[in-house]
Amino acid sequence: MAFRVFVCVVVAAVLAHSAEEPGTISGRIREASTGEALRGATVILDGTKKGAISDPKGNFLIKNVPAGTYTLTVRYVGYETKRIPNVVVTPGKVTAVSVVLDRDRQVVARDVIVEARRTSETQAAVLAQRKNSAQVSDGVSIEEIKKLPDSDAGQALRRVPSVTLAADKFLIVRGTSDRYNNAMLNGVVLTSTEPDRKAFTYDLLPSELLESATIAKTFTPDLPGNFTGGMVELNTVEFPSQSMLRVSFGSSVNDNAFLQPGRYISSPSGRWDWLGFDDGTRSRLPDGMPTDRRQMSALLSAVRNPYDTTGARERWTAISRTFNNQNWQRTQRTLQTPNSSISLAYSSLGSLFGAELGVVASLTYSNSWSVSTIERNGILADRSRWFVNSGFNPSRTTTLGSMLNLALKASSYSTIALRTVFNHSADEDVVVLDGQDYVRIFDTKQISMQYVEKMLLSSVLSGDHTLVALGNAALDWKIGYSQSGRNEPDYRRFRFARQTPSGDGYVEPYSSDIPSFTPLAQGDGVRAGRFFSSLDERAWTGAFNVELPLRELKVKSGFLTEHRQRSFSARSFTYVPGPEFSLDYDVFTLPDSVQWADPSRIFRPENFGPQGIGISEDSRLADAYDASERLYAGYVMADWSLDELGLPLRIIGGVRYEDNQQVLSSYDLSDRPVDVNLRTRDWLPALSLIVKLSDAMNLRVAGSRTLARPSLREFAPFAFYDFSTQSQVMGNPNLTRSRITNLDLRWEWFTSPGEVLSASVFYKRFLDAIEETIYLEQSEIARTFRNAEGPATNYGIELELRQRLDLLGSWGENIMLTANYARIFSEVVVAQGGQNDRRPMWGQSPYTLNVSAFATIPAWDATLSIGYNVFGRRIVLVGLRNAYLFEDPHTYELPRDVVDLAVTKRFGNFELRLSIRDLLNQPLRWEQGGTIVQSTIRGRSIGVGVSYRFGE
Repeated sequence: MAFRVFVCVVVAAVLAHSAEEPGTISGRIREASTGEALRGATVILDGTKKGAISDPKGNFLIKNVPAGTYTLTVRYVGYETKRIPNVVVTPGKVTAVSVVLDRDRQVVARDVIVEARRTSETQAAVLAQRKNSAQVSDGVSIEEIKKLPDSDAGQALRRVPSVTLAADKFLIVRGTSDRYNNAMLNGVVLTSTEPDRKAFTYDLLPSELLESATIAKTFTPDLPGNFTGGMVELNTVEFPSQSMLRVSFGSSVNDNAFLQPGRYISSPSGRWDWLGFDDGTRSRLPDGMPTDRRQMSALLSAVRNPYDTTGARERWTAISRTFNNQNWQRTQRTLQTPNSSISLAYSSLGSLFGAELGVVASLTYSNSWSVSTIERNGILADRSRWFVNSGFNPSRTTTLGSMLNLALKASSYSTIALRTVFNHSADEDVVVLDGQDYVRIFDTKQISMQYVEKMLLSSVLSGDHTLVALGNAALDWKIGYSQSGRNEPDYRRFRFARQTPSGDGYVEPYSSDIPSFTPLAQGDGVRAGRFFSSLDERAWTGAFNVELPLRELKVKSGFLTEHRQRSFSARSFTYVPGPEFSLDYDVFTLPDSVQWADPSRIFRPENFGPQGIGISEDSRLADAYDASERLYAGYVMADWSLDELGLPLRIIGGVRYEDNQQVLSSYDLSDRPVDVNLRTRDWLPALSLIVKLSDAMNLRVAGSRTLARPSLREFAPFAFYDFSTQSQVMGNPNLTRSRITNLDLRWEWFTSPGEVLSASVFYKRFLDAIEETIYLEQSEIARTFRNAEGPATNYGIELELRQRLDLLGSWGENIMLTANYARIFSEVVVAQGGQNDRRPMWGQSPYTLNVSAFATIPAWDATLSIGYNVFGRRIVLVGLRNAYLFEDPHTYELPRDVVDLAVTKRFGNFELRLSIRDLLNQPLRWEQGGTIVQSTIRGRSIGVGVSYRFGE
């Protein structure tokens, strides 16, 4: 009895506390004609003494509001006062209000949007920002990201019109490859994460860390001028509206890997692999290892000398035996572990020395396994078979991400924020292939084992200030640091071969190529080698902007400086016979009982020495380079709304000046020094006209001049042998920047909040476009980069629909349909092999199509989402003209239909989520001359996730 009384008392106390718990009102105040934030507006909660003043971003927050229904009054000098009735405050909840103030005419009630959640996170808010943006832009909000099983920023952005992904992580916008696009995180340009291309790897940034992702498709002078297709602007939450803690767990399986007998093959791992960090298992080099190729050559020269008295042979043997040779072992098993993920998100509101302090933090961890079924084939000039290979590509990806944002609102006129994002990932890939070479008439068994760590750190200290004495002018500044790293320790490659059986009954065993190499020579790292590389890129950024409002005219000016440093080094080790090689040939053969290549027994300690095998090196001085880039930029622009003159027109124009210097130091393939020092100075004008056809309809016209500088990698003469394409990829120190003229026309109709219908036309003309091309290097195919011959063009159309289906009756009121389509054309002429190659631009798809439907079921508090994505065939590898007997020698990636499903059900603060990625599981295929040369089947991903949110 006493226990029941105690329970009743506790329950009553909780209910009483809940009834007395206050709520919060948050919102943003914008100017009607331009969508600009209004700083210093007064917000009053009628009938109380509570209120607020909007901060430099137009945001306001009224805390500790008793539950009830209120009227808000918003005032700003020069604008009509607005009263917003029926603002409902719920205990412990945040009521979000978006306010639009008009200078000239009476504002109707529909201009006010009251949402049940923060409007900055909703797709309606993204569209509202797009409607009033100075640029032609498209975006996706965290609300929409959460509705589909998009695990990273790249997967989310492929839902945007005319955007596709290359290799599932590189962004292609409007048919221009990743080298023509740029990415910013919280206003700071991100460093490149790839050693062999100018690109940011979007799969490095979990979607959980984002508030919104926007792509600016036209240039205005306050943006960096080094982009053509799109400037990707990723943002994390700066100032929270409430305190909250969310815990999420997820698990999924890949049906091509999970419980598939003996299909998962892995290499030796270290203690910290589960966190994505190598503990030295792979990266540790033996004591006494020569520091470069020249020292290695000197050591091998001494080993050859039978009269050497320096102990060179003993040293060479010791190094070879202690070179992590256990890493050649592999295990084959049935994968019984599902993929898993966990994330924590925390936000709080407090005070520090009397100022409001907002804290947003998150931590994400994921560990996933997959197995792809692959084919890798080649054809001859007449389309007949050169070689065929088939096998598996087991892989494991571990990601650890974190974010910490601190925002201090010193007053209603000043906010200072520190936003930091750190992400680390590790990919372990094993490729096993069995195949046949029809030219050399032999069979092969190949294996490669690769482990790559990537790191991203971005930290931005920023300030937003309202200068009341200058008519509420806005001043913002940023100091940023960005660092990316890529470490590839011990990329192992090995091949066994045998003569193809002739049918006479005799079948020789598979054997290694090592005994056929010249003793103590350079060897062949592709057939028996180990590759180590390290990339480090860092960037420092400083910028400030000042915007001065002069009634309908806003004048904006700013300055930016950016300093970037990049360091890359690589070493390639090989295995060769010793000077007195006499090992039994059986050591190098593969037993018939072994299904896939397994070279581990060749690398036993007893097989190293003068009578056996040992280490060599085929590195070159060109395998390392140091580079830097310095940029100074300034701009002035004006934004003039002619509403006050009775003209529904907005004019945005200005000019940007960029002074850039790129410096690189390396060597060419003949070990001759290569020094690049390219300085360019550019004036980049831009003009945009926005005709307001109605309150909900715009017509945009834009023209601008932008550029695309060579990346530091594209300059570097470093030659990397691409195992997947069987060719070298190297830079070109003679490149120069591309200059691009951009023209855009867009009609857009925002039929209601969260809905839009739009049509766009764009045209781009390139001078000195940078494209992949081919040249012959010592009878081998080498891929490099070259400026195009004459101008290149890129043009197309974009169509977008985002519509609620309420026209079909009440059942359609809770269904949102989104669809976008792009048709793109391009042409470029690039010199290769002594002739000109006229073709579409590398990576450009002739069309893209995205369709998504989101259904909300209020009675069940559930949502159902389905997404479809496809793009047209595009060039992924440039072919050599005149090397084939057919007209088009290029390799194309073929269209592939991708369907994703997700169902979410809420139980109060508890949320359950089911998802299926790539439901159709169609093969990813590459085609050359009508023949499939590559095929990859990745499997479906079926997942379940749960989360619980404290603080609501």
